[in-house]
Amino acid sequence: VGLAFEVAATMVGTVGKQLVAYSARGEKTPERRRLLKVSGLVATTLVGPVLDMAAYALAPQSIVAPLNGLDIVWNTITAPYTLGEHLTNRHVLGTLLVVAGAAASSSLGPHKDQTETLEWLEGIFYSFRFLIYMAILSTGLIVGFVTMRKR
Repeated sequence: VGLAFEVAATMVGTVGKQLVAYSARGEKTPERRRLLKVSGLVATTLVGPVLDMAAYALAPQSIVAPLNGLDIVWNTITAPYTLGEHLTNRHVLGTLLVVAGAAASSSLGPHKDQTETLEWLEGIFYSFRFLIYMAILSTGLIVGFVTMRKR
């Protein structure tokens, strides 16, 4: 049931984002643009998160969280028809990677919820592997920032 709520949440999120996009580029009348934009924002900021909460309440986080990437899948499938966007081979490849990652994470990850203690969290945050992770992440962010500033 939790998985169904998460899939629904991603679908609602995609519809909401596409309504906002369509309101900005597809509609001529201001009233209709406003209606589409408000409807999209309500779907994205209210309905989707409520479905997300229900999903996390009914299924382990390790199974639900990877499915957040389905937004990309739904958008890739529907945007060429709803927004007239052109789908490239890179879009398809990226979407397939998201599907593979979501499937692997959901099926291979732990399937039970466990309560973590403060000692457990401290053990993670004070470990050498976390320091290495943060160094790599920070380096990647800095390289990305510098690269983007040069453009």
